[in-house]
Amino acid sequence: MRAGNTTLNEFLTRQIKMNIPIYQRKYNWSLDECKQLFEDILSIGKDETRKSYFIGSIVVKKDSEELLDPLAEVTLIDGQQRITTLTLIYCALCNYYKNIDERLCRNIYGNYLVNHDLDETNKLHLTKNDNESLKYIINSIPTDKEFKLTPDNSINIYNNYEFFRNQINEENVETVIKGLKKLIFISVVLDQEDNPQLIFESLNSTGLELNKNDLIRNYILMGLDTKHQNELYENYWYEIEQEFKNNEWFFDEFIRYYLSFESGRLPKRADVYKEFKNHANSFENIDDLVKDVHKFAGYFSCIRFGKEEDPELRDAFDSLAELDFNVTLPFLLSAYDDYQNSIDNPDINLTRDEFIRIVKYVESYCLRRSICDIPTNSMNKTFARLSKEINKQDYYNYFVAAMFEKDTYKRFPTNEEVQEKLLNQNMYSKRKILNHVLISIENAEGKEFVSAENSTIEHIMPQNLTKDWERELGSNYEEIHGIYLHTLGNLTLTPYNSELGDKSFFDKKTCDNGFCKSKLTLNEGLCELDRWTDKEIMGRTKQLSKKIINIWKYPVKTSRVSDILNHINETGDIEEYTLDDFEELNNRTITRQLFDTLNILILKLDSSVDQVINKQYITYKKNKNFVEIIPLKTGLRLLLDIPLNELNDIRDSCEDVSNKGRWGTGLTRAYLKDEQDVNYIMDLIKQSYEYNL
Repeated sequence: MRAGNTTLNEFLTRQIKMNIPIYQRKYNWSLDECKQLFEDILSIGKDETRKSYFIGSIVVKKDSEELLDPLAEVTLIDGQQRITTLTLIYCALCNYYKNIDERLCRNIYGNYLVNHDLDETNKLHLTKNDNESLKYIINSIPTDKEFKLTPDNSINIYNNYEFFRNQINEENVETVIKGLKKLIFISVVLDQEDNPQLIFESLNSTGLELNKNDLIRNYILMGLDTKHQNELYENYWYEIEQEFKNNEWFFDEFIRYYLSFESGRLPKRADVYKEFKNHANSFENIDDLVKDVHKFAGYFSCIRFGKEEDPELRDAFDSLAELDFNVTLPFLLSAYDDYQNSIDNPDINLTRDEFIRIVKYVESYCLRRSICDIPTNSMNKTFARLSKEINKQDYYNYFVAAMFEKDTYKRFPTNEEVQEKLLNQNMYSKRKILNHVLISIENAEGKEFVSAENSTIEHIMPQNLTKDWERELGSNYEEIHGIYLHTLGNLTLTPYNSELGDKSFFDKKTCDNGFCKSKLTLNEGLCELDRWTDKEIMGRTKQLSKKIINIWKYPVKTSRVSDILNHINETGDIEEYTLDDFEELNNRTITRQLFDTLNILILKLDSSVDQVINKQYITYKKNKNFVEIIPLKTGLRLLLDIPLNELNDIRDSCEDVSNKGRWGTGLTRAYLKDEQDVNYIMDLIKQSYEYNL
């Protein structure tokens, strides 16, 4: 096996035939991925300071002993998606030039698509329908025949080729060529004796999950000079990697949570890299971005990995971490940052004791909801939005008010609801919750510290009933066993689970390692009982449930919290919305693409521009509103906060809506339905922005 860096152009100009093995999946890049690659190529093509752009690795196995044979046939083990997409870009370039510059068209065609000296053999050979479609595209280029979709065509090949054909134009074609010349990758050539499947599994065993670190690190560091790269890596990125050294899976999750508390929504795992790149655009320079990620990675370690130095705060974090309520992390990262900044920032009022109480309430909220079987799928949004519901000058009271404000499926279960649910709740099915609850109760009252390592869950009334137990329970033993077996009152902790087994209640109490000799406070009352039936189980459930609501408390509604709630009810200003609330933005449609592009450009107008997401529209303002955007199925409706007669509309396409019913405060209406109109629309938005300064 040999490996080394090579440029894309250098690789493709060889006399080579690349075969995709039959077991490989079909070409499946979506338009989103093509759009991202095309944007990257344009970006690197425009940047005169960057000499190269790394696009990963390409793994091939030689089908002959010498790669320098007149026609080197290789099997493409890894890299099919990228090579196919880049080939489609070269096809689109040829198509663009064939009626403009025949010489350049022949040059691209002969160097990157076919082996000119070998009967026009195509360089890339895909599987079945994909290959027929690619051949059809390549063969149609030298002719006057227009490429059209047929039933035999691969939809992805067709759609992506059409996308690149539509994207390449007179304004960007030279930039595209420059960008392609800068693409480099690691070329891995396997020898005849190498096992391609093992190599492929080795390269891809971690899948997309562990590639985000590499992708993001390369995105940040590539293009910087060597000294700058080393400084950022040694001082910041290396420390970030060390934080996740023993928890690599959590890096992707950390980035998701880091992005979510800024945006108010949790990105899909597959979109983390794209979302990160969009987030990076909000920073003036790469150093500030790296420092910000480094700071929050440190917070994440304190919250999730037990690295908090304050003992009481660390205990609160660790207790929450034991339950794996990771959904809370977007809010906790934001709150921890506020807590740290409150020392020097007079606009943030959050004391140490208040922050600890907040962390404990967060755990109580999640645990109570789990006990009460309230669906958890809403909690992603709840915790992603929560920091935006808090007035930081009165942090703690607004947090408590936000907890009280949540109703129906978002509610904070009351003491009565928890106690009622526990009477018949199957707690054994919630093993992680149960173990944490029993250990926490014991450690709150016991004389010796108990951990999960030195105790196990014991059913007092056993899972397998013996004749002794049937007599103990009475004639309706089956009903009692079915209802109360896994309830809280019938469950306890012991280091001697296997020894107690299915013994009778009397034997479980009195044997050498029985309840009467147990050092655990949980078991003290058991020794005093003569029998164990449904009555005793329910009695113990009630006792333990009181301890649960005392440890995992329900918030206290003080007069200050009541005042805040009254204000919320009167004004409704605690209600928060995110982009996820807009159905038209939930999928990667043209509407979402147009919005993402426009959003970045608007926020770049000024660092103090705010985005406010309302129920029906998205507002952008500095001192005053200057534009509102309403997502539609086929594009965006814009309301500009400027009179039509004050607007220089070169296309004369805007409409005065000052006397019409509408969402938002804008006086002039415009539409954006095509990416080619983005610059025109941004000129209108800039005029409205300047008008409202």
